[in-house]
Amino acid sequence: RELEREGYVALPLLEREIDRLRRIFRRAQDALPADPNPRLSGFRVLVYGQGRRRRSVQRALARVLDPRLRDVFFDCRVVSANLLLKNPAPAPSEVPPHQDLSVVDERRGLDALTVWVPLVDVDRDSGGLGLVPRTHRVPAYFRAHDDPSPFRGFFESLSRDLMIVPKLRAGTAVVALARTVHGSPGNRTDRARPAAAWVVVPRRARLLRYVRLSPTRVAVYRLEDDELDRLAPNERPPERCRAGEIEHEVVEVTRSEFERIARSG
Repeated sequence: RELEREGYVALPLLEREIDRLRRIFRRAQDALPADPNPRLSGFRVLVYGQGRRRRSVQRALARVLDPRLRDVFFDCRVVSANLLLKNPAPAPSEVPPHQDLSVVDERRGLDALTVWVPLVDVDRDSGGLGLVPRTHRVPAYFRAHDDPSPFRGFFESLSRDLMIVPKLRAGTAVVALARTVHGSPGNRTDRARPAAAWVVVPRRARLLRYVRLSPTRVAVYRLEDDELDRLAPNERPPERCRAGEIEHEVVEVTRSEFERIARSG
């Protein structure tokens, strides 16, 4: 219920598996690519890499989460896995608030989840995950490549005034809907902040991606699990996966509209 109401929930999901996750991280740490954004030179992300090494690490991460998913959630599957490292200060590592791209048909009541797990205890100072509650209630179901944020008219004040950065123990998971606005402050400590993350979808859901063509039209791409898993963040899917187009206008809400939506229910 908290996940449905707030757009995220914290659970003691992988505390018993933390040593296993740390071993996976240590084996992959030296090969984690830097974020291509020069403003994030202190942020290293597995999925910016390619090849067998990346896929081997992702399979190992999926094997850690899979058994716990069956215990805690609906019938679902892992379609992507990631490691994220924030280097110690002063290297810049603040991740701006954003919504994840759509990967399932959310109009039909399907939802993708992000499962984010720190491998050390985290808080705001160390660059823990921040979330803006109830932003998932805005019906932006076709979050496409090149779409602006629905909250663009007041995005700075939204994240400044409403973002929550929960204090978490290593192994505690934040489970968030893909529509929930999230980001993370920079690591201001003298210690690295490693974390693991997974994308989870209903077991029988078909994977989709959307690319904005015009203010009113969006291209639809159908992907297999391994095709999605190979894509880097914000990388467009290959044209051979294109399945058609739909009519869909860019979504925008005002602050007063969002506050009304957030208060309802």
